[in-house]
Amino acid sequence: MAEHKISSLIIRKENGLPSGIVTDRDLREKVVAKSRNVSEPVKNIGNLSLIRVDGRDTCFEALLKMIQFNIHHLLVVEEGALKGIVTNHDLMLLQGTSPVSFANDIVNQQTVAGLIPLTRKIFNIIGLLLKEETQFFHLSNIITEIYDRLFRKILEIGEKKFGPPPLPYCLVALGSEGRREQIFKTDQDNVLIYSDPATPGQEIEAAGYFSDLSHFLRDSLAALGVPPCPDGYMAANPQWCQPFRIWNRLFLEWIGRPSLERTPAVLPFFDARPLSGKFMLFQGIRDQITPLLMEGDREFLGTLSRLAVHLPPPVGFVKNRIAERDGTQQEKLDLQQRGILPLINLVRLFALFRGVRETSTLGRIQGLKEKDPAFQKLGGELTQALEFMMLMNVHHQFQQVKTGILPDPILEPAQLSSLEKKTLREAFRIIAQLQALANKVFRPGKN
Repeated sequence: MAEHKISSLIIRKENGLPSGIVTDRDLREKVVAKSRNVSEPVKNIGNLSLIRVDGRDTCFEALLKMIQFNIHHLLVVEEGALKGIVTNHDLMLLQGTSPVSFANDIVNQQTVAGLIPLTRKIFNIIGLLLKEETQFFHLSNIITEIYDRLFRKILEIGEKKFGPPPLPYCLVALGSEGRREQIFKTDQDNVLIYSDPATPGQEIEAAGYFSDLSHFLRDSLAALGVPPCPDGYMAANPQWCQPFRIWNRLFLEWIGRPSLERTPAVLPFFDARPLSGKFMLFQGIRDQITPLLMEGDREFLGTLSRLAVHLPPPVGFVKNRIAERDGTQQEKLDLQQRGILPLINLVRLFALFRGVRETSTLGRIQGLKEKDPAFQKLGGELTQALEFMMLMNVHHQFQQVKTGILPDPILEPAQLSSLEKKTLREAFRIIAQLQALANKVFRPGKN
């Protein structure tokens, strides 16, 4: 299943006819959770009572059978021959709450007020995808695409309000939004780049226009339930709405004059991703800084490395407490600060060093597997660790939002299963291993 990225397999008889089905859920609940022997015949855990639909049946009939028999997979047959499998995830994508139909609804809206009821459905889509046991990075790509379309639609409405822009521009997402890893929109993180004005008059006109457009974007997103960034990382802040030459100078200063005090504040900019407009403006800046990061004196990367290794991950768990490497114990686990962010920071460090242009952490790991021999060995474990922690965090925060609690990454060890603790312990181990590699490659203590 892992090799072919599928969630079920058909069990066949010796004559080739299907005799049952085994799903990834069967393996988790009947083998992993119960610690059964993995060498046991698969027929012992599979469902031998096959429910099927004819290839000419409607999707509604297939969905009805799933509801009636409380199953998630159906065999599809034609003239007695097996043709494939249809899942409830396949059928969910045809329903009105599917990401596809939702995205089309966004395109058809012409006012910000018309977008407000649509954004209220996003939480339901997240719930459906979690119920379908969607992998985190599939979930995040779907939710990111929805929000990207919302951003573009708001800018389209804004351009109709203020008129065509006087210069080409590019709206850029930062941080977790830039990495496509923000599921619950806790705040706005964006900046705006526009082409260099040719005259003083054009400079005044462009500054005024893009200020109006950026404030419209900020206020519209707030109306949709996405609050302004408390740290001011928004295009509505004049500091972060600038022409190309200013942005280029800022990045060169950040790389050329790093410090442990200032560099943490600019890390979100190195996860930047173009959202709307002329992407070449953003690409132009990236083209300038990538060679500097790959061929420079490593002072900036050394600073990033010191930030990435200064706090080691926990060792694991002692009953219902967090075991630290210095022998102390903690009662609660901040999964974001102690697991997710350290891994993200380390992967970003190596990705910038190797010139990987992808900004999502998973994409960076995949790119590093092609460019860095160490990641050919570590890549698989890093992907599994990141996927597990991200998905655990989303499930935790989904339940909080569902009950009206502001989402946070704080976990109670007593509420974790033994399997979850074991998997987190493995994730901490791989983070510590990557920190050791960063120490070896960048020698942060000697910069």
